[in-house]
Amino acid sequence: MATLLLAKSILQHNVFHYVALSLCSPEDKDKMFDIFINSPKINSSLLTTKNLDGHTPLSMAVGYGTPHMINTIVSRIDTNLFRNELPICIDMLAKRSTTLPTEILERFLLAYYRPQDSAIIFHIICHYDNHELLKYILDYTQKKTNSLNQLLEQTDKHGYTPLLIAAYYGHKSIVEILLDCKAQYLHVMTHDKKNILHLIAQRQHEHVFNVLKNKLKADDFLLLMSTHPLQATPLHDISKTNNVVLCDSMLNSYNGDKLSLFQHQNAYGRTIFHEACEYGRLEMVKYLTSDDLIKDKEIKIKLLATGDDERRTCLHLAAAEGHADVVAYLLQTHLVNIDALTDKCETAYHYACANGYRSVVIELLANECDTLIRNTHLYNGLELAILNHNQDVARLLLLGYYDWRPMLQNAQIILDSTTGAYDTPFRKLIRYMPELATDVIDQQFTRTSGFENMTVDKQIYDYEFFEDHLTVKHWYSKGNITNNDALVTCCGIFKYRTEYEPYTGDSYTLVRNHPLFIISDSENQSLMEHSFCQTLRRKKYSQFGQYLLILSFILYLLYLSAYTAIILHTKHPQYFYSLVNETSIYNYVCESVANRLIANNITAAYKDKTFKNLKIGVYTFLCLFIAKNCILILTLFPRLFRKGSYYLEATAFILAFVCVFDHDEWLSPLALRCPTQYQIGAMALLLSWLNLLVYIRCIPIIGIYVVMLEVISKKFVRFLPVLLVIICGFGFTYYALLQNQEVYSTPLLSLIKTSLVMFEMNFDDRIYKQSEGGINYYPVTFILFILTGYVMTVFVINLLIGLAVGEIPTLVEQGTLLQSRISYDTLSDYEILRLQIRSVFLWIISHICCCCSSSFKHKLYLLVDRSFLHQHPILFQINDRKENSILKRIAQYLKKNILNEQIQENVDEEVKEQYEKRKKTKLQRADDDEKQEKKELAALQSKKKLKP
Repeated sequence: MATLLLAKSILQHNVFHYVALSLCSPEDKDKMFDIFINSPKINSSLLTTKNLDGHTPLSMAVGYGTPHMINTIVSRIDTNLFRNELPICIDMLAKRSTTLPTEILERFLLAYYRPQDSAIIFHIICHYDNHELLKYILDYTQKKTNSLNQLLEQTDKHGYTPLLIAAYYGHKSIVEILLDCKAQYLHVMTHDKKNILHLIAQRQHEHVFNVLKNKLKADDFLLLMSTHPLQATPLHDISKTNNVVLCDSMLNSYNGDKLSLFQHQNAYGRTIFHEACEYGRLEMVKYLTSDDLIKDKEIKIKLLATGDDERRTCLHLAAAEGHADVVAYLLQTHLVNIDALTDKCETAYHYACANGYRSVVIELLANECDTLIRNTHLYNGLELAILNHNQDVARLLLLGYYDWRPMLQNAQIILDSTTGAYDTPFRKLIRYMPELATDVIDQQFTRTSGFENMTVDKQIYDYEFFEDHLTVKHWYSKGNITNNDALVTCCGIFKYRTEYEPYTGDSYTLVRNHPLFIISDSENQSLMEHSFCQTLRRKKYSQFGQYLLILSFILYLLYLSAYTAIILHTKHPQYFYSLVNETSIYNYVCESVANRLIANNITAAYKDKTFKNLKIGVYTFLCLFIAKNCILILTLFPRLFRKGSYYLEATAFILAFVCVFDHDEWLSPLALRCPTQYQIGAMALLLSWLNLLVYIRCIPIIGIYVVMLEVISKKFVRFLPVLLVIICGFGFTYYALLQNQEVYSTPLLSLIKTSLVMFEMNFDDRIYKQSEGGINYYPVTFILFILTGYVMTVFVINLLIGLAVGEIPTLVEQGTLLQSRISYDTLSDYEILRLQIRSVFLWIISHICCCCSSSFKHKLYLLVDRSFLHQHPILFQINDRKENSILKRIAQYLKKNILNEQIQENVDEEVKEQYEKRKKTKLQRADDDEKQEKKELAALQSKKKLKP
């Protein structure tokens, strides 16, 4: 029982706390309390225990208990222990008690009251509308001290006096009592510079204002409404609301210059009009701009056009917060300047776009705002909408507004770029809103001529905002550019302006900052595979890249054929060793074997004419491809490791060169390759054939499978650590049990054999082979074979099959995306190479051809500029969906004539012919009916003698 009485809840409540909080009748509460308090096992310390809120049983009894409980607790405890409990008890009493227990309160005050606590008690009581308790405490304090007014003027930590607290909470009766006590309020302000009128306006307590108004004099109102510099007036607070009645009462009670109130600005430079517009208080704005308050229209417009500390007008603030009704009222009723600029050169349109308020943007567009104004960062409204991911506003401007094109003709220099790269609205759209970019391409950049079932079905693509490398500087400067970058100089004398010059001389920046390659970096499949982008990619490929790619592919096939022929033509080193009866197959005896072959003049060991010709061909191709790869790698400088395929190809060539090259004089006449050299050549052959896949993956039809294989390989690499753990576990165990067998004789061989167990178990050869000792093995060996079979063949292989086959749809999607990305990356490399070659030619013309005449150099420049190295932008491109390539036409012919579909085709043609005949018949009948009607009308007119 004693343990139960001493128990506490999670909130640290003991039994006396719960007795006070119980919902039973006061009589039952007293009975329970007496049972616990009179228990012999009760500890008096329970009466002083505080819960998590800091309440003792005494304060809980004051708020929720009975007089009997309060008296008993006060009589049982030491008075000094509860000196600090008086404010808490008063708070509970003011908050919970509807009737005032005067006898208990008097006893309580006699026991615990201290004059310095009076100010705190007044603040506590004024939080609640318990005027009876306030009167009692005021009377009791007045009897105990003569400094009541000083106590009522004391402030809390926020600068609030009891009167300000009562005004803030709207306790009318409390305010009346304190005003009757002549509490000061005229010069009293909180720490945030608010007087009693500020609090009334902020909390919209009209009933409190009416009480105060009856007590105030005219001069008092002037003082409370005075306009101190950088301080808000009460009207600033009331203007944030729609309480027009209270605002009107304040203004009617004010006998001073109302215009000064309207013009006064707070610490942020805002007037009451700014506050009303920012908070969207349309009724308040209408009241403040009514003719009853301000009759002069010019003063109204001037007040509404006043800027805050950032020169933001009322229209800016209303647009920034999305108050379309206020914006419409200001524009249509008061004709405010719709394109007013702030310190950052931003209009209301900028704020609406940046914050994503579509309704405000519609209102501003309807009132013909300027959509091309740029802020200090050179962003227009469209770009702010894109940067802030406001897709509704961006969609409205690009797809729903007629004048969308000039908004896209803007640019900014990328600040962290060292090569002078530019950013444009459409580039931002690709990065932040790729789905909207797709819709813009479909609806704004694409024009369709004809339909699918018509003879003509073409799409005309507008690439103005893709091929912008020549115009982006003009978009940036919004005018003509005179820049030395657009001049070609020769020997410091010869200068002339070129017609086509890009915005930067850095080829890598010029290509990788192209919207087409920004799309490839975004890896948005719908954009990458869009016919708009595919058409531009094919066009760019056709200018330069496809020729280099096809040439490289053909040359690589020739190289691969020659090198493969050399390897197949070359016999194994052991064959040559056996010609001189050498049993060793190691590399250190290679020189000795070669010398013996030469000394014995063995014809089979010498190089024949075929080998020598193939060797010359391999050397030639190696030089070409190594030069090509070096050039491609250097064109990407300093981004040398962006493409790993170049290094794979270069590695294969280097290894092939090591294999073919005769590094010693004694090796020159022989077809013999030393063992190490021969192994290197074999690895070069493997890498060369694998590198062929790099070229094959660029082929649209079969390249997807190469890319899918690459995706599967990456998945396997992630699974490889798990597989290695399994192999190590089984491999080392096999070594421990089967090290008497040659195949498991070392840990390394054991691991290799275990890795291959996935593909063949060889159980019979390992266990029942007589030369290995029959079946004399430990029993755990059989268990290990069983586990290996299940884990390796069932779990691991099925997991790999699941990765490869179970995710075919995902693999196709990933493979298609990766193939498109590879095509774009390859094109970008070739485009960079093309621009680098062009720069080299121009440098040669400018610096080397000094002896030539100016006209001749000018012709050379134009020749380079109009060749395949040209910089002319692709502005329009036609995609004819009825036009098929040669391969497609051949496939259609084979399908039609070879695969027995001619009959169905004839039926279709017959149906079409019948349809055309019926169509002609209907047209002929319509013409005949029209002629008959004309004849009847002419006859009628002649009868009535009417003019035809």
